[in-house]
Amino acid sequence: MQKLRSEEVMEFVGHRMRMNHVYQPLMIRALVEAGGSASIRQLANLFLAEDEGQIRYYERIIRRYPVPVLKRHRIVTMNDGTVSLNIQDLDDQSRTQLKDICDQKIGEFMTARGNGIFRLSGSPVSSTTRLRILGDSGGRCALCGVTNKEMPMDVDHIVPRSHGGSNERSNLQALCTRCNRSKRDRSEINYAELFLAQKNGCYYCSGEVRDSAVGKIGTVFATADSTAKGRITVAPFHHANGYLRMSEAEHKDTATLIRQLAIDRTELASGFSVSAVVNPGEPATSHAVIRLIPED
Repeated sequence: MQKLRSEEVMEFVGHRMRMNHVYQPLMIRALVEAGGSASIRQLANLFLAEDEGQIRYYERIIRRYPVPVLKRHRIVTMNDGTVSLNIQDLDDQSRTQLKDICDQKIGEFMTARGNGIFRLSGSPVSSTTRLRILGDSGGRCALCGVTNKEMPMDVDHIVPRSHGGSNERSNLQALCTRCNRSKRDRSEINYAELFLAQKNGCYYCSGEVRDSAVGKIGTVFATADSTAKGRITVAPFHHANGYLRMSEAEHKDTATLIRQLAIDRTELASGFSVSAVVNPGEPATSHAVIRLIPED
């Protein structure tokens, strides 16, 4: 990409840059202060340091908003997570002038909108609250039960922020990164509450059954059926009382686990049929399962 002259960037910032937020001039100023280039992580720290939750939040903000817009206008480039000003003559004088213009734009915007602008898109969960939620979870994902030793944990909003959900502890739960990506902002299921409500009455939610699993992958596990020789049952860790209520991740993990069981289990070596059913019982104790039935 051909580099711009500092006057062109100043003209863009001073006259053509649309201000939906302060992110663009804030990033340009941060890059100027960093000498022209900085990693996304460094920019996030310059946006707002100290709080890890806020750093992660601003990493997402930077990638989503100012970087694409400023790249489109050829103001910045990004390579392997490092953002650079696309200026060929950033000397001390132009650096000072550009910073002053950015400060002016930020000041004008804050005067018009007030000091609460950084809360318009929703402030991140504080580090203190994040640690409490993760601590209360016992280090386990509320959906699939995987531990934080096996997969990183996220603090998830039960009612998504995009649907008006708050940062109150009652609206937060610990999910592993995989389950959180699968859930996205389309579900308002409190998996922690659901699991606690169902586990005492559901056979497949019992710790004894899960501990004796003959296979586990991600969000699902498999157990040998004690009532039918050779039959294997695959079930999601989370209490889904219907096959169609299983998440996308659970369906994918089920297919992967079935393929693995077909290789590892001798009782399935001659072939088997697959049956997706709901365990008979009341809604509170029913649990969607997929049964692998060996052929005679």
